[in-house]
Amino acid sequence: MAAVVFTVALLGLFSSIDFVNDIASLENAATLPVQTAQTTPASTPAADAAAEAKATPAASDSFVDRDHVDNNIRTLSSRTEIYAAVKPAMQKRPVTLLIGNAIDQVVPALQDALGWEAYHWHNSFIQTLMTAGVPALLLILAFSGLLVAKGVCIVLDQSMSMAEQALVLPVAGLFLHGVLEAFLFVSFGLQNMLFFLLAGFLFAVPNKHKILTM
Repeated sequence: MAAVVFTVALLGLFSSIDFVNDIASLENAATLPVQTAQTTPASTPAADAAAEAKATPAASDSFVDRDHVDNNIRTLSSRTEIYAAVKPAMQKRPVTLLIGNAIDQVVPALQDALGWEAYHWHNSFIQTLMTAGVPALLLILAFSGLLVAKGVCIVLDQSMSMAEQALVLPVAGLFLHGVLEAFLFVSFGLQNMLFFLLAGFLFAVPNKHKILTM
């Protein structure tokens, strides 16, 4: 049983850190110089000086535009602009607060508010709000609060086994990933199903010291 828990924990944890690797790769790419083919000129003082100048890359030479990378990091890859689009989208269709949007209208509502193409709201809580309205969002917030409290109690309870405490890792990883992506709560994807499956296992862990009774 412990081996199964550890395997599922590792799979969930690894699937939840892709966005960290993406940001790191952007930062690393911005610092790499462009590799260009160079020919060896005749051995003269002028040729040697030219070769030395070519061997020193310019500060602006890189595989990607540094300003573009900095802007992506500053805006979380334009996520801040997407989050700011919630207000105009609600102003355009106030009933969204109560009943949300039809599934096929969630993305068009985002694109209308933004003025450029996007595929989802890049936040599972906002995606839930725009899909099912405030009532669904409140239920999800209550569920999330109970889940966080349960996870904290398991981590702090020294009587718990390592397997039980390790189960918190993939749930926490998927949950935090869902803050920057929109695959939790109102998605039919594998990550959402894995999240609720692991959350169920987490709630099933007995409270040995009755810190939190579920």
